[in-house]
Amino acid sequence: MEAGYQVHLANPGAIVQYASIKHTNDFTDARFLAHLLSQGVLPTGYIYPKETRGVQDLLRRRLLLVSQRSSHRASLQSLLARHTGKRLSERKLTQLDPASLQDLLSIPYSKLMAKASLSMINALSDVIEQPEKEVSGHCIKRQDYRLLTSIN
Repeated sequence: MEAGYQVHLANPGAIVQYASIKHTNDFTDARFLAHLLSQGVLPTGYIYPKETRGVQDLLRRRLLLVSQRSSHRASLQSLLARHTGKRLSERKLTQLDPASLQDLLSIPYSKLMAKASLSMINALSDVIEQPEKEVSGHCIKRQDYRLLTSIN
């Protein structure tokens, strides 16, 4: 792109392999992709501008961390439901502290697991907050972000 060439990012998950090619290598693959491109049917993806790739990577990592935190929350909710017979709402779960958690459970090993899950949730929440602060300053400056947040 920097040298002035038009670059396409092919989506390999959406490309149906050419059935009659028995032996493939870089040359036959390149010819096949060039053929799809010339026909206008090459499935492509968006290439982020260089200046926003770091933000994209940071947001992908944040998504992974949020997924892990959700897993720990679900595990803790399940543990509490098994041992107390009650399902805590998400709000009550976020208000839990180690002392109140200890009062809910009677089995020592369950207390230990619940405490570990709660500390992981809290640690992940702290870690997730950092990229959110960093990225929010970047996003607020962008016109597409202002358009998205102006929708009712």
